[in-house]
This record gives sequence, structure tokens and C-alpha cells, in this order.
Amino acid sequence: MDYGTFLIQNNNKTKGFELYQKSHKIYMNNLGLKHPSTSQCFLRFGDFYFEQNNIIKALQYYQKALIANVQDFNDTNIYVNPYSEKILLDNYLLETLKKKAKALSCLANSQINKKNKIKALSKSLETYEIAVNLIQKIRFSFSTEESKLFLMENEKNTLIHAIHTALALYEETGILSYKTKAFEFAEKSKATILLASLRNNDAMIFGGIPDSLQNIENEIIHALSSYKNFIFKEKEKQNPDKNKITLWEEKVFNLNIKQDKLIAYLENKFPSYYELKYNSKIINISDIQTKLNNNTALLEYVISDTLLYIFTITSDKFEVYTSQLDSSFNKNIQTIIKFLTVKNLMLHISGEYREFIDAAYNLYCLLIKPSVNSLMEKDIIIIPDGKLAYIPFDILIYSKTDKEIQFNNLSYLLKKHAIGYSYSATLYFKDYSAYKKKSKNVLAFAPTYKNRELLTLSEHNERVNLDPIPGAIEEINLISDFFNTDICKDHNATEEKFKALAHNYNILHLAMHAIIDNENPMFSKLVFSDNNDSIEDGFLNTYEIYGMKLNANMAVLSACNTGYGKLQQGEGIMSLSRGFLYAGCPAIIMTLWTIEDNSSLEIMKNFYSYLSDGKNKLDALRLAKLDFLKNSDPLKSHPYFWAAYINIGDISPVTGSNITNNNYIYLFSLIIILIIFGIIRRKNV
Repeated sequence: MDYGTFLIQNNNKTKGFELYQKSHKIYMNNLGLKHPSTSQCFLRFGDFYFEQNNIIKALQYYQKALIANVQDFNDTNIYVNPYSEKILLDNYLLETLKKKAKALSCLANSQINKKNKIKALSKSLETYEIAVNLIQKIRFSFSTEESKLFLMENEKNTLIHAIHTALALYEETGILSYKTKAFEFAEKSKATILLASLRNNDAMIFGGIPDSLQNIENEIIHALSSYKNFIFKEKEKQNPDKNKITLWEEKVFNLNIKQDKLIAYLENKFPSYYELKYNSKIINISDIQTKLNNNTALLEYVISDTLLYIFTITSDKFEVYTSQLDSSFNKNIQTIIKFLTVKNLMLHISGEYREFIDAAYNLYCLLIKPSVNSLMEKDIIIIPDGKLAYIPFDILIYSKTDKEIQFNNLSYLLKKHAIGYSYSATLYFKDYSAYKKKSKNVLAFAPTYKNRELLTLSEHNERVNLDPIPGAIEEINLISDFFNTDICKDHNATEEKFKALAHNYNILHLAMHAIIDNENPMFSKLVFSDNNDSIEDGFLNTYEIYGMKLNANMAVLSACNTGYGKLQQGEGIMSLSRGFLYAGCPAIIMTLWTIEDNSSLEIMKNFYSYLSDGKNKLDALRLAKLDFLKNSDPLKSHPYFWAAYINIGDISPVTGSNITNNNYIYLFSLIIILIIFGIIRRKNV
């Protein structure tokens, strides 16, 4: 069969097809109809006819492949699918479902009759739904995050095709449910692994399941992962052992059945645990509109190779906009990134200034302008996709100018809207209140690096300068003007102390260096003071943050590049901030590039000032940036100095005892004055 594929790919189609027929006869004689290998043979036939543009014949063979792979499914009608509940985990079956869905979509495009077109499209959408549900089940069966990330990265296109099919049906029929279904697929392409991890944490805390059942569940998952790994490695060998592969595939088959039975038992006996852990539901449009206030809009983006989808949601509107993409899209993004992160700002001569304005305006026209009628005077929550996660939308420009370099006078989107971000809409509206207990207010850290001027990273043998941060101490001290703050600075700002204290506080503020590892995001780290501790090395790695349980409602990562990291398709940016979200912190203030010290100090001072006045996090950050722009000279108003900080997650005002000691004195004095005034007035009467 493989040799047949080789010949077909090298234009010897006749001989290749003959080998397919021969392999089919061998499979049927030795393994019978109901076998994964027989299914694979039918799949090759389907691919052959699909390449010949014989869509009906291809669909017939894809249907045969489904029949061969699903034990009690025997319907040869190409418009019939097996029930999702009867489908066991199988990557070949997933491949068959995806190819059948794609072929049905192609069949729809060839139909002149509208009724036949809608029939083919609706069946394509149904097939994609079954495939997406199978992807979710396969993801649950993986024990390692690396395997889950690999799966979701490879299946991003499946979800994009499903979105496209749902919107095509909406255009043909005008039925709203197809448009909402497109959004559902969009959400399932966003940070599903992070969401599942958070739900797993919820299940462990609130599910009420016995340890014995948890152990059985984990044993099945680890065994499945091991046998799949054995099969993969054996098939990679030059001379794979077929007997071993057959044995391990049988083990996987039996474990899948065992897992399905366990999940059914958990659903029946421990519904809370089942609902929390195995719930792959995403938030729907109706719930979003109920939760959004009248002053907030949500924009969710999905990017394919050639198309951009914008899902625009307000409390009373839901629209989807589709735009064509060309090479200028990525070019504009790269122009923005380069312009914002270049270290020598004097390099920004007039030509580069014009390039920035053109790129920022072009991206505004593409990303924001289609939704502009829904965004009037509203805060905007952005759910980015792909490289959009590296761009602060604050700096997009809604009108061009012919004037010479004047950064503070540009028409930034910041001047119209407060803008926040989230990995997904479902995550944005996740309720963290069950975790939260009454806590102290602010814990602030500003380490010293006197013993760490130069660091060698053993993982990549790279040397990193850990220069002193002159404004860090002042930055954490100024927070005390607005909030009750416990400060750990200089040699007292250790990793050990952070781990011991962090769970007691409502706000965490970390003014320190960060080291980003794009190859291994779990080894990105925050750098604390070195106290020569035998247990803690002073580097708080992302994987360590994952292991913490935080009670904070906000973490301010006032370090360089804390929102930067490896872009993982289907999950977003694998930054340090992700670890804090996983640890239970619903809002992160983070940076997208290396920040300038004095600018950071001014922005943070104004940010906390507005927070203490009761502003929500988005408004506080926006007003702090606008103040900076208003008071800056032409050079310092460059976006490099003010646009790095962004808010990801919850935007609500900071709660808790946000009154400083000085405020208490003023309040107490006012009360005394009022009492005295009341006594005097009574005597006069």
C-alpha cells in the first residue's frame, strides 16, 4: 500500500492503483472488513479519487473507511455518519472524518441546486463536529502537555475549515445558529489546553472524587500515552515489529473501552467531578451578551492562510466579518514589532516613522474598522490569534497624518478605547471566586542583582546581563501611597520568600528581571535576589508557578518581556503570564517587550493611583498611558515607552482593603471634625 502511494505521488498512477487493489485484497482476506488497516486502505482509495476530482467516488471510499473503523456502523450512504458516542479514540478515524467533511464541502461548491448545496454543507458541518469532538476526546487521553500542544497545533486547520463551513451555511440560509456554531469552533481553537488544566484543578478541589478513582483514571491515561508512544517509535523503525504493533494497538483499543466505561461511571456517580473535568463546553453567545455590560465589546480573531475572521460581540449585537489576507498582513505586523522593540530609538528617521504610520493604519482598517459601529465609546476585549498576540492594539492608528514626527499627536486607538486581552472568551468569563479567600492587599518585590551581574544559562549556554534596575525600589515604594503594601526589596526579595508569602495577598507586584526561553517556555523565569539558598536558586521558572496556588486577584509583572514567549498555534503565547493564570490569578498586567525604567515608574504610579480611585484595570491602565503621552516630549512619546504594558484577563476594579494608612488617618480626622462640628452646632441651637 505504501509503495502504491509512492508510485501515485510520482505520477505512476496506474501501477499505484493496482497495488492499492492488491493490498485491499490482502487486508480483506487476512484481517476482514472491520479493522483499522483495512480502513486505511479505503482511505487511500478515497484520496486517490479526491485527487482525480471524482468527489462522489472519494466520498464512497471515505464512507467505507468509516465502516471499517467503527464496529457497529455499516451504512454506505455518504450522508450518514456514525454516532459520536460509539466512536473510540483513533487518529486514523479522525483523519477519515476530516477528509469526508472536506469532500462534502467540495461537493457543495459544485452544486448548482441550492437545496443540494445546503444538504452537502450541513452534512460537512456535522462531520466536522464529530471530528472536533473526537479531537477533544483524544486530547483528554494524552498525559503530557507537549502531546496536547502538538495535537491542537496540528488540528487548528480542522477548526478553521469548520468555521468556514458554518459561515457558508449561514450565508446560504440566514439561520443564526450556524453563525453561533462558527463562534463555537473559533473558541475551541483558543487555549483549550489551558482551559482544560484550570478545569482539572477545579475538579480536584471541588469534585469530591475518591483518591482511588483518581489513581485509576491517571493509570489509564498514562498507560494509553505509553502504548501510543511505543507504537509510534516502533513504526519509525526501518523494520518495525508487526506483532508488537498489533499487540500494542489491541492494548490501546481495550484501554479506550476501559476509559469510556470509567468516564460513564464518573458521569453517573460523581457528576460534579465529571462536569468540571470532562466539560469541553465553551461559553455561548447568549451568555457572553448577558455578562457583557453596555460599555464593553469583545472582538475575537481567527486567522487562516488567506482569511481573517472577526467575531464582534456586544450586549445587543453579534456580527462576523471576513476579510481576505495577503502578504502585506504579515509585513505590517513585522513592521510594528520591529518599530516597537528596536533599542536605539534614534534610528527612527522619517522614512521609518511613515512605515509605522502606514502599518498601524492598515492594521486598524483590517482589524477594527469593520466593527467600528459596534464599538462606539466602549472598552474592547481582544481575543487575538497568531502573531496578533505580539501587537498592542493601543498603537493602531485610526487616521493618517502628513505631519512630521509627532508621536504624541497620532490618532492612537488608545485615545478612543480602553483595551484588554484574553486567551479566549471562555477563559475571560471564568469565575475564580470559588478559589478566593480574604487576603492582605499588596505584596511587592524588587530584588538586587549585585551578586548576579552576569548569568550563564546552562540550557543554551547563553550569557545574560542582569543589570541593576534603578527605579525598581522607587516603583514598589510608590504603591504604598495608594494601597497597603508589604515590601520585599534588595537581598530580602528572594524566591523562597515569594513562595512562602504570595498566597496571602490580593495583589502581587514584581519589579524585576525576566529571562524568556522561547524553545522551552516552561523554563522562562523571574529572577529574584540570590541568597545562596541550598533549596531555591533564585529563579522562579514558569513550571514552578504552575505548581503554586495563588489567592491574588491581580499580578503585575513589571519586568521585561513578561507577556512575550513562544507562539503556540491553538494556544497563544506561552508566556510567564500563562503560569499565573494557571495558578489561579485571573488578571495579569504584563509587558510585550523590554521596558524603559523611568517610563515604567511613571506609568505604574498613575496606574495604581487610578486603581485606588476605583477605576477598573483597563481604564486605570489607559488613563496612565494617556497621562504619560500628555506629559512626554516628542521622543518619549514614542510607543516604545508606554505601550508595552497590557492587561490580560479580568478587568474589574481591585477589591479589598485598598486604603493606605495615611488614608485611614485622613478618614479618622474627618470623622472627628464632623463630630466636633456636630457638638458645636448642637450647643448653638
